[in-house]
Amino acid sequence: MEKCRDGSALRENKAMAVMMRSMLEVADNSGARKLQMILPLGGSTGLSAGLGDVITGSVKEAAPEGQTKKGRWSRR
Repeated sequence: MEKCRDGSALRENKAMAVMMRSMLEVADNSGARKLQMILPLGGSTGLSAGLGDVITGSVKEAAPEGQTKKGRWSRR
């Protein structure tokens, strides 16, 4: 098991965070392929979002037959 700088052990289930302007691969059926995160939605989320949080984002790459087009913003 890895150790932190202060000597304490790291937890096995680390929480991942997504920061503003991160490029994300979309896993839904909207037609968007890549999304750039603008802001997380919610009261005390700050500038980062975790698993299951709703974010606003801009579509950077889209499938030609999909409903969502490049340049549009959406909440996912």
